[in-house]
Amino acid sequence: MNHGLESEACVRPVFAASKNTGDNIISAVFFISFVLICSVVLLNVVVAVLLDGMSSAGDSEQAEQSKDALAKGELDAVMDDLNGSTMTPREEMAQMRAKVQDMAADLREVHAVMKRLTERQCPGQ
Repeated sequence: MNHGLESEACVRPVFAASKNTGDNIISAVFFISFVLICSVVLLNVVVAVLLDGMSSAGDSEQAEQSKDALAKGELDAVMDDLNGSTMTPREEMAQMRAKVQDMAADLREVHAVMKRLTERQCPGQ
């Protein structure tokens, strides 16, 4: 496919219709500026798509890191408290057990809410 012939088929009738040199110059300026402006616009679209892809990749990486930090944070605070305390090992175990039971209760509550939402959205399952 020869692109030069397609554009020539579009432009040639415009120049052939006018015998005035001034009109031909104006037409040439119009078509050249049209091609340049379209090229710049399309280049901006490509750059915008690339930047959007790069920024969303960074956002997902940052979200994953914060999720990992939250997962570690629950018991790390307890361990730090236990390392600096003067409690007996039995008291430390009781405190750890209470924290784990609290987290298990939270997980059961989340599970129940998710189950209710699923039953509402998919009533036959």
